[in-house]
Amino acid sequence: MDVSKEIDAFRAKGLRHLNREEFEEAERVFKKLVKTDPSPTSRNNLAVCRFRQGDPEGALRVLKPNLEADLHILDRGGWAKLSALTRRFGSMEGDGFWWEEIPPRSTLGRLRRKALVFVGRAVVEGRRYKVAVIPVELREDLAELLGSPLPGARGEDSNGNDGGGADDAASGRRAPRGT
Repeated sequence: MDVSKEIDAFRAKGLRHLNREEFEEAERVFKKLVKTDPSPTSRNNLAVCRFRQGDPEGALRVLKPNLEADLHILDRGGWAKLSALTRRFGSMEGDGFWWEEIPPRSTLGRLRRKALVFVGRAVVEGRRYKVAVIPVELREDLAELLGSPLPGARGEDSNGNDGGGADDAASGRRAPRGT
């Protein structure tokens, strides 16, 4: 039996326990699975087990690696140049557009699918760039959930500079001008 079939069988066993609401047993299975296959799906299943057992903080700790890109963008005031994000978190190449049929595999693609990040073009410092943006309406709640203070909450931008004259009051950082 090859490794991928073993992982699939192990995942199926964990899901059976989860469906039967045997959360402690499912958690044991998914903990082992995350060590062999640290995919977002494995982490999500482990987080469900923790949450259903009354441990929301534990669930969030399990999910943090899946949300690292969101934290990175939040720490920069809610937007970042796409080129810098793809260098750090991987390209969205191959994700396609038919996400209902074939879900995106990249970190940024998964965030876009859940409408946690939008990609567009903006003028930043006189040049036109592709940018990734967390919607303003989500920034404060997402920062609170992830335990990440928004830059600008103290009147500073992501570099610790005074945020005076900022276009984006929530972040204290000048928002890119859309085109």
